[in-house]
Amino acid sequence: MGVAYGRTPPSSSSSPAASASAGNGAGAAEVRYHECLRNHAAAMGGHVVDGCGEFMPMPGDAADALKCAACGCHRSFHRKDDGQQQQQQQQQ
Repeated sequence: MGVAYGRTPPSSSSSPAASASAGNGAGAAEVRYHECLRNHAAAMGGHVVDGCGEFMPMPGDAADALKCAACGCHRSFHRKDDGQQQQQQQQQ
C-alpha cells in the first residue's frame, strides 16, 4: 500500500503511490499532508504556527522521512487530507 508524502513529480507513474491511487478506485485515495498546525507557543499559553504550507519529507533514511524538510516538525503536526470529502462531493 503506497502513500504519497508531499508533492509528487509528474513523471512518477511507476511509483508505488501512483499505482496505489490508480488502482481499482475502490477506496484507493492519495493521502497528502498540508500546512503545519504545530503550536510553537503552547508552553507560554499562546498560539503561534510557523507558516509551513505543505509537508515535504526529509531526504535520507526512513527515520528522517517522517520529519518535514521545511519546518522540521513531525508529519503528524501537518493537516491530513485523504481526499474523502472530494470523493463524497463527486458522488453526489
